[in-house]
Amino acid sequence: MAERKTWQLVALILLPLAFQISIYAEDILVKLYREAQVAETNGDYPLAIDRYKHIVALAPEMAEAHAKLGDIYFSMGETEKAEVAFKSAVKLNPKLWGPRFSLGVVAFEERKYDVALENLNKAELLEPKSTPTQLYLGYTQYARSHFVEAAGHFERAIASDHSNVDAIYHLSQSYGQAAKEFFDLLQGRFQDSAYAHLATAQTYEIKKDWKQSQMEYRSA
Repeated sequence: MAERKTWQLVALILLPLAFQISIYAEDILVKLYREAQVAETNGDYPLAIDRYKHIVALAPEMAEAHAKLGDIYFSMGETEKAEVAFKSAVKLNPKLWGPRFSLGVVAFEERKYDVALENLNKAELLEPKSTPTQLYLGYTQYARSHFVEAAGHFERAIASDHSNVDAIYHLSQSYGQAAKEFFDLLQGRFQDSAYAHLATAQTYEIKKDWKQSQMEYRSA
């Protein structure tokens, strides 16, 4: 009975102490996070990294802190460290759009297009209307010479941001490359068809070579 009372007394002492420690740790995390944000805003990346590392050490389960570390490393051109941090973030919280999208960007920059698509497709599921996600999906498909798929993503980017000049430019490029691809297919497989002659006539019209254009129209 005396032993039981002793443990109850210890519990009464330790529970408030644990609560105080928890509040103290939380206060430290808030302080570190604010300092990290200020340092990042001021362009003091080494200080920001130091503060986010402290946060990760105190709360390793905080996915957002890993993601912020990845953002800063990426801004500094340290893509390997950025990739490690982003992977830690999505492992801790698979529903975070930012680090998943960033993993796609890192892979795209390294020309690992299959890995880029894997991550960007997952990012798209998290934020279907995200303009940056649609843009990088378009860039990736364009780099793989999948011009029709690229055009689809650029169209979706424009749908969410009508004034996005980059998306409009790349959409025109995708259309142009897709048209050339299908024109070459038409001439290669159906060289003597009327459609091949019509398409060729139109290309001569663009060049203002009216004589050749008329000849192709007649052949059609």
